[in-house]
Amino acid sequence: MALPAKRRPPPAASSSTGWYHRTRHLASFSSVPQYVDFGDCSCVCQLCGAYLWYVERVIKLSTSGHSRYNNCCRDGGVVLPYPSRFSLEFVDLYQNAHFFKDIKAYNRMFCMTSFRANVDEGVNHNRGPYVFKILGQICHRIGSLILFF
Repeated sequence: MALPAKRRPPPAASSSTGWYHRTRHLASFSSVPQYVDFGDCSCVCQLCGAYLWYVERVIKLSTSGHSRYNNCCRDGGVVLPYPSRFSLEFVDLYQNAHFFKDIKAYNRMFCMTSFRANVDEGVNHNRGPYVFKILGQICHRIGSLILFF
């Protein structure tokens, strides 16, 4: 059995030239992945309505005419309620042309307000994403407010 040929060790990283050669040496061990097209994201989970690609299906649970997915709602284990309907005041606001014209001014008006809330820090002790949970009411303190028209 023949021994594999020895590879030259990468040069030291003491200079920028050494760094370049070491990077090229390490790059020779890996290949660049090719672009893969999975098609359109047109499959819909029947439990939660999420759009997914066909390749994301669970092969063991899927049949030829019925694909099953579990990376969206964990096979029905996670149920998110639909948002409640907006009041007519909000609907009228978003359909108002003046609101869209002046939205930046409204944002600038409230950008320096103070935010006060009772934050529950007890929900972030387990693994998972950070959760910003508020107890009670959110308050904005503006100080002296002078409106210019």
